[in-house]
Amino acid sequence: MANPSSQAWPIRTAQVLGVTSAAFLAGKTFSQSFSATPALLAAPAPLLARQWKVMSSSDKYLAPALAVLSSGIFSLLAFQGSRPSTCTQHAADPLQESSVFFSSNRRLYDVSTILLINTIIWPLLALEPINKKLERKAAEFSERVYGSADVEAKLEREETTHYLVDRWAAVNLGRAVMSGVAACCATWAAVGPVVVVTPPARGGWALVS
Repeated sequence: MANPSSQAWPIRTAQVLGVTSAAFLAGKTFSQSFSATPALLAAPAPLLARQWKVMSSSDKYLAPALAVLSSGIFSLLAFQGSRPSTCTQHAADPLQESSVFFSSNRRLYDVSTILLINTIIWPLLALEPINKKLERKAAEFSERVYGSADVEAKLEREETTHYLVDRWAAVNLGRAVMSGVAACCATWAAVGPVVVVTPPARGGWALVS
């Protein structure tokens, strides 16, 4: 018979890694919209377009990787939690209370997984059109000498660029909200005890988180 503590620590490790990844994604995305973008908006349009491109490029692969990592962990935790519930067959079974408690945690992990997957889908649907427009502007401005008469003569572009970046920050904030709620749900699910029970119909140990 396995030691309960030896089976509990992998669950705790996965919980910590998943919550940390989701929380980091939420904080990073929120800081882009709430802190970095207002500072960028103080720059002229040519400089703003180039600075936005640098910020966007640095986040191109990191954010999806964090979302995939944390959503994968939470989906595994939800699946692991569904297994002990099959051990409860009678209402009088003493395992029923633990199984009911974990079913709530499983739903929280399911919600976290869905929200984190949406943080990948949301940019493709809502942010990608804005990204393409801003990338075109960054390419156009990079072909001109900053401060030249050609750039100064087209100040109307500055308003358009600032509007697009401001709109990008507002849409990007939705991704921060989704990842933040996912981190909160997973944290709420993780604060419960890891209970190790022995199913009456089977030998060995089963984990209930």
